[in-house]
Amino acid sequence: MKVGSSVNHDKITASQFMFAIVCYVESFALLTAFSLTVTHQDTWIAFLLGMVGALPMIFINLYLIKQYPNQNLIQINRVVYGKPVGSLISVLYCWYFLTLCSLNLRDTGDFLRMSVMSETPSIFIKIPFLVLCSYAVLKGLKIIVRYSTVFAYIGFFALILTTILVSRRMNYHNLFPVLTTSPVKLLQCINMVMTIPFGTSIFLMIAPAVQDQKKVKKSFLTGFFVGALVILIVVIRDIVVLGKISEELVLPSYETMCLSGVTETFQRLDILYVILLVILEYFKISLLFYATSVAISQLLSLKSYKPLVLVIGALILVYSFIIFPSSIVHLAVTQTTIPVLWLLFEYIFPFVTFLCTKLRARKEVPAIKS
Repeated sequence: MKVGSSVNHDKITASQFMFAIVCYVESFALLTAFSLTVTHQDTWIAFLLGMVGALPMIFINLYLIKQYPNQNLIQINRVVYGKPVGSLISVLYCWYFLTLCSLNLRDTGDFLRMSVMSETPSIFIKIPFLVLCSYAVLKGLKIIVRYSTVFAYIGFFALILTTILVSRRMNYHNLFPVLTTSPVKLLQCINMVMTIPFGTSIFLMIAPAVQDQKKVKKSFLTGFFVGALVILIVVIRDIVVLGKISEELVLPSYETMCLSGVTETFQRLDILYVILLVILEYFKISLLFYATSVAISQLLSLKSYKPLVLVIGALILVYSFIIFPSSIVHLAVTQTTIPVLWLLFEYIFPFVTFLCTKLRARKEVPAIKS
């Protein structure tokens, strides 16, 4: 089924699209504590199974991208479900993207306060950070993803360097015994992994901007596997270095980084980790901010998303303060309610759209006369 072209003219290369996915997935290394407290030393197994579980929906997303060329998620919803139902689903997705943006802004503020700026009120962290993100969004998608390749390679270098520096502290016995976690807890963690770091519906908002649509599938899959592999290595590294202590830490990867300063030359590498995480979070929030702005503007049938950026930025800031009353509640909801609710946006809606597209395509095939 072919439809009209998208109003989005901000084109990016297939390579930029791939590295954007790598950076987006890689940035969730900040949130591994949510899973470690559930599945403990079996967390790496949950991540591996979550990676496999995410693949069917990635292929469904790729199918939708192919069937609706140059159309983003909001436009696809309108084509498949019609204007009333499609608009309702799109409103829910706008709320979803806005919530993801606010949650990540809150996570970034909490991370900086716990790591290097403990005396600074979070509002003085969030506002400058969000101003930088707003500037990138106003400049457009091409500017947001321009440095994704550099960010990804910096992340690879940091991963390799820190893994080497903490190698003497590694105890692979910390990975055992295997599969001692109850099936319910393991499924809970797999669901968390599938919907949070490996949720990829956001890229249905970005894929139409890729110049060479024939390379979207390869870029999507490569970006996903590379980003997922990075997180898997981070989880395994933190477990073998920290052992059961990792289950009690809010920021296990940060603590691992603190242990990497093994010589006078390599002291305070934790600051480099803070900088890297802030860069990746800046990229992710900018991407989510852009997707939210585009989605809302198309829902309102506006010609440009840019007049909405400052208003949406203010909403993101306020929402980040009121979304959860405390970090403890945030942790509890992230482990229970959020992964179940996110299934609606990452799996159920895309699957229903896939079925509707298949059924419509079958109806459009002319009957063969006998």
